[in-house]
Amino acid sequence: MFVVEPHHIAKYSQCPRRALMSWHIDKASNLTFESMVLQRVIQAAHLYLSRKSQVPTWQRIVYWSELYYQKAITDPQVPQPKTYKSAVSLLNVLFNWYHDLFLSSVDDIEPIINVPVYLELGHDIVYRDSIPIVTIGKTVKLIDFRQIDKPRNLGIIDIYNDLAAHVRIWGFEEVTGQMPSHYVRAFILPESIKMVEVKTSKDLLANAAKISKHIITGMKDRVYYPSFSEQCAHCPFKSGCSI
Repeated sequence: MFVVEPHHIAKYSQCPRRALMSWHIDKASNLTFESMVLQRVIQAAHLYLSRKSQVPTWQRIVYWSELYYQKAITDPQVPQPKTYKSAVSLLNVLFNWYHDLFLSSVDDIEPIINVPVYLELGHDIVYRDSIPIVTIGKTVKLIDFRQIDKPRNLGIIDIYNDLAAHVRIWGFEEVTGQMPSHYVRAFILPESIKMVEVKTSKDLLANAAKISKHIITGMKDRVYYPSFSEQCAHCPFKSGCSI
């Protein structure tokens, strides 16, 4: 079965040949060991809210921090650092997130974590995604995570220029029939977490649908031409490309 994920569509838009040659290479996580632990704690807090219909205490956040830290050390899917920060060192980041961001955002919402999205696109081809967090209330929000090493303008432009995020919005709407009202990105910095929220629109969704369907048609028709650009100079597949 031919499985298409958002990052495949984003790579195809840059160079169809490179997308094909790297198709079965797992998408590298943007998150480091510590950031992966932070994501899992944040997801656990949302899952607790959904199951218990109450906000987890700070003591639970502390407990989860230690629990997921220890699990991550033995998880082969989590990138291991050369030197480890202690689990306690992550609590300063979580403390500010919990009190400044989480507590003020959980009124009358139903969170769901690791939301699977599957969409049949024709014979033997499937679109697949997993959304880290979806919150449902008066509005529907999709939330993902990204790490950056230094503070910069965490502007809306980061999401507006991210085709994979647009594809994710399109896929969610196609499967659920519900257009998310906002796309939220949790930026994990060395000492803090910042949330950037973008309001979606029908124009954004229509453009994402147009691009996604056009690229998927190209994939179905096995159109994988090389696209010459400055990225060719550093492409790991240059030796096997016809350029």
